[in-house]
Amino acid sequence: MRKYLIGMGVWNKRDMIPWLVSGLSEHARGAAEIAVVFDSCVDGSEARFDEVSREITGPRVTKMRSRGEELNEIGVDDVLMHYFVNDTDCDALVVLHDDQRLTGPMLLQLDGALDEIGEDAGFIGGRDGYHPNLRGMVSSEWSESTLAERRLRDGEWARRPLVNPAPLVWTRRAIERVGRLNREFEAFYWWNDYAHRCILAGLTNAIMGTPITHMKFGGVPKTKYVGDGSQARDAARVERIWGRIGLAD
Repeated sequence: MRKYLIGMGVWNKRDMIPWLVSGLSEHARGAAEIAVVFDSCVDGSEARFDEVSREITGPRVTKMRSRGEELNEIGVDDVLMHYFVNDTDCDALVVLHDDQRLTGPMLLQLDGALDEIGEDAGFIGGRDGYHPNLRGMVSSEWSESTLAERRLRDGEWARRPLVNPAPLVWTRRAIERVGRLNREFEAFYWWNDYAHRCILAGLTNAIMGTPITHMKFGGVPKTKYVGDGSQARDAARVERIWGRIGLAD
């Protein structure tokens, strides 16, 4: 089995921390390491994590925190990619959102999918995969997308050129070929940019059904970049760089 780093960014989710950690404790024992980035948390999320993370046995647990401005998802993922490449010997990075709880053996299923996809595995999504203009979308069972034409069983995978977060998977080989994220993007559509770069590098992008429960509860603040104009600006960026390659929330 490959060596996996599971990464997660946490933004003010104190009430959800025990729920998230229990999923990692039950279903991430096969990981080599779990890295959590606390992004400008002011609600005691990190302290709550310290209280309950002793439940996690097996993987090494690493904590990081942002300083100054909020990183948002693209910044967190870029930090995790840098750490993965430069500070670990893991073969693949799996990034979860902080409202996603593992409910099954995702790493074992992912290992089988990567065996079948082969050495040229590119950008692997665990929510939705689609062709340009959102055609032919296939999704995990838990995805809330109303455009899905087919739902994938946990561990079942399909080739698709574009995927959206999260979970997201990068192999070390893919990052070596394609590089890190384009930080010109503010909050949206950087995943389309990266997926297209993988295709141009000759890699195979795919979507895999993932065992996840997706929900929010407790004192969860509203995401700041929703409605601030960044979505329209990032849509213009991706179209300027690549043309309309299929935008999705």
